[in-house]
Amino acid sequence: MPSNIIRMFKRKLHDDFVLGLFPKTSDPGFIEIMGYGGFDFVIIDLEHGPNSVQSAQNLIRAAEIGGVLPIVRVKEGNSSVAGEVLDIGA
Repeated sequence: MPSNIIRMFKRKLHDDFVLGLFPKTSDPGFIEIMGYGGFDFVIIDLEHGPNSVQSAQNLIRAAEIGGVLPIVRVKEGNSSVAGEVLDIGA
């Protein structure tokens, strides 16, 4: 993930407030538009949503293109699941 997205998010979080959504979508276009719409973060849900690690990879790419920080909620709190998500760019 580009470090400038993380740096801008941290700066805005410190100086102001951040705004994001928790969409239940597997459409990368929707995630990309969120960034263009001015949102700061998007939560990609792998716990209760329709997404898998494979589909989350495209959502993370779309978030990066749109300039919005992708935050991924995983199904389990073990290191192997978290590692898979980190490996795809979260």
